[in-house]
Amino acid sequence: MNALVLCAGLGTRLRPLTDRIPKPLVPVVDQTLLSRVVDRVAAPGVRVFANAHHLAERIAEFAERDGRVEKVFFEPEILGTAGPLARMAREAERDELLVANGDVWHGIDLREFAERARRTGAEVVLLGRNDPRVNTLAEECGKLAGVKGRFGSDRGSLTFTGISWYAPSALERIPEGLFDVREFWRSELEAGRAPALLEAPESARWIDVGTPAGLLEATAARLDELGLDSWGEVPESAALVRSAVCAGGSCGEGCVLERSLVLPGGRVAAGERLRGVVVGDGFRWEV
Repeated sequence: MNALVLCAGLGTRLRPLTDRIPKPLVPVVDQTLLSRVVDRVAAPGVRVFANAHHLAERIAEFAERDGRVEKVFFEPEILGTAGPLARMAREAERDELLVANGDVWHGIDLREFAERARRTGAEVVLLGRNDPRVNTLAEECGKLAGVKGRFGSDRGSLTFTGISWYAPSALERIPEGLFDVREFWRSELEAGRAPALLEAPESARWIDVGTPAGLLEATAARLDELGLDSWGEVPESAALVRSAVCAGGSCGEGCVLERSLVLPGGRVAAGERLRGVVVGDGFRWEV
């Protein structure tokens, strides 16, 4: 099986942080979003690939250090969500393809999803989750019936997780130059080959880290996984509650952080008290 981790986005909602760090390499406590995804997909018999556009050299550096990403496909012009899949069909060995966004924090077992996808007998399988605030995928009898505001039924029942699976035959039908993968789903539906739609287990947390609030939520979730209340090297007089100080960040004597995150380059002065704040190199976000 091939696996493609999508890493080409601009991460505009996290600027100025993402002016210097591609969003998949934003740290969440002791790991980056990208390293977490690779941990979940890398296994014997799985060839892992990534695409890159914004700050592409940083993604390439990660791949070289990590050693599990076989190749990074550079996109001088961003290819959207469909273009990278078509490129895989042309330039990688013919095989089934597991696709996952590189900028989302989740606890979903990607290899288990691939097994479930194969058992559906469908050529395209999407993974959704129930979030009534943003449900856009319409489901009927286990298949995609539409995308709210785009095509088909408007009765959204699931949110797309950014995780999907494609049989080789489906990849070959994605036209070169297509930008939005939802248009391919539409063509499959209209051709009588509706993608299968599976639901992620409720126990598997899924967090959109596209905003400062999402970044703080992911930090809390990671601390829960580690069984810790706080993370990072700080002076003995400092107090951290549900907070993390990433490598390259610092806190002064006597500071108090509650539900906060200090990113690489972030500085908290001695005696400061912060609650619900993300501190970066030259910026602060109050959540």
